[in-house]
Amino acid sequence: MGVQVNPNKNVTVYLTARLSSQRAPRKMIRPFTENGESLFEVMCHTMRQLRYPCFTAVGDDELIEIGKKMTLPNAHRTREEVDGDGNLRMIYGFLERCETSHAMIISPCTPFLTPQVINDACDYFCKNDLMSLTSVTKEQNWFFGRDKKPLFEFDVYNMNSKDLCLYAMANAFEVFSVERFLKESIFYEFNRPEDPYLYEIPKIEAVDINDEDDFQLASLMWKGRQTSP
Repeated sequence: MGVQVNPNKNVTVYLTARLSSQRAPRKMIRPFTENGESLFEVMCHTMRQLRYPCFTAVGDDELIEIGKKMTLPNAHRTREEVDGDGNLRMIYGFLERCETSHAMIISPCTPFLTPQVINDACDYFCKNDLMSLTSVTKEQNWFFGRDKKPLFEFDVYNMNSKDLCLYAMANAFEVFSVERFLKESIFYEFNRPEDPYLYEIPKIEAVDINDEDDFQLASLMWKGRQTSP
């Protein structure tokens, strides 16, 4: 069990997934690793190493069977939840059965996300007075707006990007109040630093597979990291 400083504040972790991807069809169950394991199996291995209560949250039979083989309990999702598009309250309706005050939703498309980063993020959330938390990565570069003008002033005589920084949402995980979500259908409001707290993760762990090119590149990266000395 993970850190529980306040007995009224704890986290259940959910791995959501579905098979109806259009940009990379059936990416969850296609061979991804060097030994033919699927992307969903990789993510289930990660879930099994967590210190917090964790569930898969799937409704497709093939994903349910993989979760069973991995001995992970499943928070069953209805067809309406699985097929929902944009309506968060519908997509995550299974949270009505969540038994902790807060939930973490993990993207199924981040195979390099490690158990340590997930556990550490939950620990940090439970130890601190935060309303919600989202994963971000740090970007250091020269950034320009739609008008092609610099977003920040910089010294043209000293082109050092180390002094420039933006944070981008990593889309790896979200932590939020279950009660507020069920009432208001939101994760957070972006109106204060603790709602959400921006939790920085390594860029490699934020690799997000959206389309076919992403899948092929990430699969090559995975296989390369497994065979490198």
